[in-house]
Amino acid sequence: MRAVMSGSANIASVTLAAGQASTPDDLQWVPEPGEELSALLASKLPANPAAQLQVAQSATAILGRGVPPTQPGSDTGLVVGYVQSGKTLSFTAVMALARDNGFQLLIVIAGSSAQLSDQSQKRIQKDLRIGIDGRRAWAPYHNPGPTDAAGIEGLLDNWRDPHVPIGRCQTIVITVMKQHTHLRKLTRMLRQLDLAGISALVIDDEADQASLNTQSRQNARLQRLKESTTYARLMELRRTLPSHTYLQYTATPQAPLLISIIDSLSARWVDVLQPGSGYTGGVTFFGPPRDRRPGSVPLQRPIQHERIVRTIPLTEIPSNSNPLVAVPRTLEFALRLFMVGVAAAFVRGETDGANRSMLVHPSVRTADHLTYLNWINDLFGDWRSTFRNSAADPDAANRLADSFRHAYDDLAESTSGDLPPFEELKPLFRAAFNDTDVREVNRRQGGPPVIIDWNQRYGWILVGGQAMDRGFTVEGLTVTYMPRGMGSGNADTMQQRARFFGYKESYLGYCRVFLEQGASSGFEDYIEHEEFMRRELIRVRDSHEPLQEWPRRFVLDPTLKPCRDNVLRDLYSRNIADPNEWITAQAFIGGVGTEIENRRIIDAFLDTHSFVPDIGHPNRTEVQRHLVSTPLSLRDVIDGLIADFRIRDPGEIEKWTGLSAQLGALLDEDSSAEAVVYVMSSGHPRVRGVYLTGRVKQFFQGEAPVHPENLRGTVYPGDRYVADASRVTVQIHLLNLRDDNNVVLATSVPFLAVKLPASGVRPLVEQSQAGQASASGSGA
Repeated sequence: MRAVMSGSANIASVTLAAGQASTPDDLQWVPEPGEELSALLASKLPANPAAQLQVAQSATAILGRGVPPTQPGSDTGLVVGYVQSGKTLSFTAVMALARDNGFQLLIVIAGSSAQLSDQSQKRIQKDLRIGIDGRRAWAPYHNPGPTDAAGIEGLLDNWRDPHVPIGRCQTIVITVMKQHTHLRKLTRMLRQLDLAGISALVIDDEADQASLNTQSRQNARLQRLKESTTYARLMELRRTLPSHTYLQYTATPQAPLLISIIDSLSARWVDVLQPGSGYTGGVTFFGPPRDRRPGSVPLQRPIQHERIVRTIPLTEIPSNSNPLVAVPRTLEFALRLFMVGVAAAFVRGETDGANRSMLVHPSVRTADHLTYLNWINDLFGDWRSTFRNSAADPDAANRLADSFRHAYDDLAESTSGDLPPFEELKPLFRAAFNDTDVREVNRRQGGPPVIIDWNQRYGWILVGGQAMDRGFTVEGLTVTYMPRGMGSGNADTMQQRARFFGYKESYLGYCRVFLEQGASSGFEDYIEHEEFMRRELIRVRDSHEPLQEWPRRFVLDPTLKPCRDNVLRDLYSRNIADPNEWITAQAFIGGVGTEIENRRIIDAFLDTHSFVPDIGHPNRTEVQRHLVSTPLSLRDVIDGLIADFRIRDPGEIEKWTGLSAQLGALLDEDSSAEAVVYVMSSGHPRVRGVYLTGRVKQFFQGEAPVHPENLRGTVYPGDRYVADASRVTVQIHLLNLRDDNNVVLATSVPFLAVKLPASGVRPLVEQSQAGQASASGSGA
């Protein structure tokens, strides 16, 4: 293997920072940054050494986790970033680093449509500076087939020829559309080549889309093995490459994480990308996830949420029962907001080399697109005509300009004085409208894809649906109008509609997002899910835990599904705990070994912790007086008391493992979470009967007194109310058990009861697969 590291590299070495991606011990090999990576970073991130170092460190960790360039074999890694956060820059940096370290063949599978594939190809060529200044470090091929085999074979042979200087060897960059016909042509071409000793890197962009086996659920149900077409082509492609790393890039990794761990596309390891400075994503637009920790104040949405995110009234949401016959007022106001922003850029002279865009996303149906397109064209056309006719009718133009004042005032509230004076904007509305185009973006009636040439105009108003979801980049997007609901409720699909995320900090005050109420709430719920998932994946990465061993567990609102079901062999379950209920293991089976072990666990915990009498009514009986601990570390209580406590009845295991999952999720969010432990009746055994099923009768002591009604529970509220409202509460009960004939079955038998605080309950999705630890075991 000959590497191409020589050259005037500005990054001579990359030191992996603590807590970032990996340490050298975790890598299979350590790539050395060279000229290509340095040039890419200097081009994309000029005068920003901190950002350059961050991208270089990340690229080194990602490439170094895969197959070394001198060895055969294959590996699969998952790389997760936020929507519109720079995933493309990450993988082009990995590609540049791969060339620096002697990889001869790079394949990027990108775009399930011609439009997205074209966009990806252009971006890759731009990032890698292909064709700049006559450079021939790269040999680009787009959707190649068998006729390209001879030329590529010659380029690969140069790497084997010791007489060809290493700097003249070209790295082959293949971009291929994620479509079965193009993938089959590529595989047929590769089969004609001698790939022995050739190191390949395969990048699957938007890896959760189209790549996965959509027959998985049916396979599990029908006990068969069948592959969907695109998935089958990807498997064939991988089998042709004797040495390769397969990198799955996505912002929505739910499906790749939930597919079968024995699937070839199930990643062995994960990396989580951190966005660069100036990124505005879900937390910016919808506020941080709800803080459920004890003592936390109610969530206050950031001020930009109230100013930027707007709710479209139900009366302006089209439906079968509510057909709209005129342009909605919120749509008209959104157009005015956008055009004020465009005019402001003309005042400041910021239109060269930049864009401002508005996105209108009515629904998935192209008929709806046409309705909104006609509304916008009619309204926009009337306004533009009035401004163009200002010489003949200045009063009309002036009145129209003044009608934008309300939109101007709205933007002024969020732009911190950056908005030019309104009187300076008014004369430039004409130019703003002349330099703004309205375009429908979909494939109506099988027509060719719409390609936006961003150099034609400064302003763009794009109307479309699914074609502008995943992977579609809208340059300079400021105003989004989306009068559609959550649809199928798939969390990954909904998040991919968030084209309004991105590096917008410098013009965030000009951004507005108009959403249907359900969609707005869905995005808020998704942020909690996303941040929890990222924390979990970062923990897996930093602990060097194989991803396939990680128990699949997500926080996810019941209104959302993690992904489409058809790619999942193993379905997930919901774990929705009730903070008003106690979780108990009340069955007694009588196994001697179980009782000895449980008693040992209780005794060891009591011996190593201090307890004091609880506070209560002086007239309580001995049975109603308890011992209580000071607040303890929840993790210590789990490890020392809950985790190893043996559940006697298999029928109770499910709810107990559900409890473990809830506790694990609570710890994942707050490692300093606390618990309080009560020793009920101060350790004096209570007497209880046992049903024939083994279940304990009247497990909890009731309130006292019972009568009269107005004094009920004033002396003792009952065991169910012996709890700390802000912490996890554990009750230790010791019971003397008797059968229906009053015969003693066992004495001092320990039982546990656990109650979660309302702030600690999470709606969870769990999935267990053969070969994994229980989904409830992580973190608890």
